[in-house]
Amino acid sequence: MHNILVIGAGKIGSVVADLLVDTPEAGGYRVTVADRSAALLAGIAADPRRSPRLSTLVLDVNDPAQLQAALAGRFAVLSAAPFHLTLQIAQAARAAGV
Repeated sequence: MHNILVIGAGKIGSVVADLLVDTPEAGGYRVTVADRSAALLAGIAADPRRSPRLSTLVLDVNDPAQLQAALAGRFAVLSAAPFHLTLQIAQAARAAGV
C-alpha cells in the first residue's frame, strides 16, 4: 500500500483523497490530507463515510521543517493547495525524494 500526502483539504483535495482511498489498485493507497485549517480537517475526519485508510494532518507548508516531516516516507504528494504554494511544495517534495 502506497502512502500519499494530499496537501489542501478543500473541495478538490477532499475529493481526490476519497478517490485515492477508494482505488482498489495493487492494495490501494493510504492517504493523509494535510491543511493549515484544523476546521476543514475536522470535517473530513468526522465524516463516517470516509475510509479508515484516510487520515488528516494539520500542516503549515510555510514551515520547512513541518513540510519535510510530512513528506518523509511518502510515495507521492499531490498539491490541492493555493497556486502560490506550488513551487515550495514541489521543491520540498524533490528534496525529500517524493
